[in-house]
Amino acid sequence: MKEKSKKYVKLKLNKSAFDLAKARISTKFRNKENDEKIKILEKGVDSKYAYARLSNGLTFYDLTMKSLITNIFSRYHHSHYELITKPSKYAIHLSHIDNLLNLPISEEKKNFLKSKMPIKEGDIVLELGAFRGFGTIKLSELVGKDGLVIAVEASKENYNILQKNILSNNINNVKTINKGIWSKTGKSFLHKEKDQRTSLVSNLLKNKGSHEEINIDSVDHILTELKIDKVDFITMEINAAEVEALKGMTKTMSNKNIRIVSAGWYNYNGIPAWKSLKDILEKYDFQVFIGVQNRVFAIKE
Repeated sequence: MKEKSKKYVKLKLNKSAFDLAKARISTKFRNKENDEKIKILEKGVDSKYAYARLSNGLTFYDLTMKSLITNIFSRYHHSHYELITKPSKYAIHLSHIDNLLNLPISEEKKNFLKSKMPIKEGDIVLELGAFRGFGTIKLSELVGKDGLVIAVEASKENYNILQKNILSNNINNVKTINKGIWSKTGKSFLHKEKDQRTSLVSNLLKNKGSHEEINIDSVDHILTELKIDKVDFITMEINAAEVEALKGMTKTMSNKNIRIVSAGWYNYNGIPAWKSLKDILEKYDFQVFIGVQNRVFAIKE
């Protein structure tokens, strides 16, 4: 029995490695026509920010020209919020590679998710970890004029750029909130790496630099303050705080017809985050699927 169990684990690991290899290979192929949909018409420095004006009429801002160009293509033009788009050469993050097209599940279940999971016009979307607004603007386009995006960002520096990107493009279906997401309301420290990454979980970051004290809040409390009874779609990329975020949205998760996509590739309290997320979500009757990079897809009808 013991030998059989070891053999099963080995086969499972080999299959995961195969699925991951397929996902990485898929990033080598792209639709060239899609890559040429937008062009940068003008770029420069406006006050303390780098900016770029695009052929579709949008203008984006960021701290440096290098990060600006990278974020335009990797977070807006080739957004990981488009769950059924083949990854392109700009797929630089785990969540870009890991989408509904390469989930290691049956075609029947995959087709079910492809029809149900993607963001739709009119959706109310809660974006936890909005960063500087590149993906937020993509969400704004996906939900349309009748939808709403609630963009929550913990870092004050990132939040200032997020707001500048939203206001500069006259976007009126996005509400921004400058808070960290946790299981309760209060204060905490947001730790920063020397690059752009931040986290409320200090041991996640290897090259910690400074930190700032910020306001933290739970999803349930935020939505109550906004007088929003339920949301349709929740996306979480908050650098190992995802488990605590779920603990603070028990009222929200009790509703039906909610889809959740979350990073799950971290360890939190010594446990792979995807396992803890799956356990919590299943208690609230979500169907949960784990991607090749441990991205979590959950749906409750």
